[in-house]
Amino acid sequence: IRADGTASSGEAGRVAGLAAAFGDEEYQRILGEEQGTIESEDDLWVVVAKVTSQDSRDLIYGKLMECAFEGGLEKAESACLEKLQNLWDIKVEAIEPPKKTPED
Repeated sequence: IRADGTASSGEAGRVAGLAAAFGDEEYQRILGEEQGTIESEDDLWVVVAKVTSQDSRDLIYGKLMECAFEGGLEKAESACLEKLQNLWDIKVEAIEPPKKTPED
């Protein structure tokens, strides 16, 4: 969210969605565990590397993509997503929109 230096209201809503997906109690527990341990971007990547559950990785990556595209994909956001793809060995495939039919 802070990759582009700002957090829009839409991005803040996405964070709330992430908290809801994990459940408030679990989200607060995770925040409490890591609070004060993340003082730099390098510290953040150390914490990110600890995520081993593929379901959690998929959820987090999906929410981050939603946030990144919220206000237009910035270079720093793209770099962050690419770093996650490499770290977590995530394969991203482009999806083509459905073709319009004469009835559309």
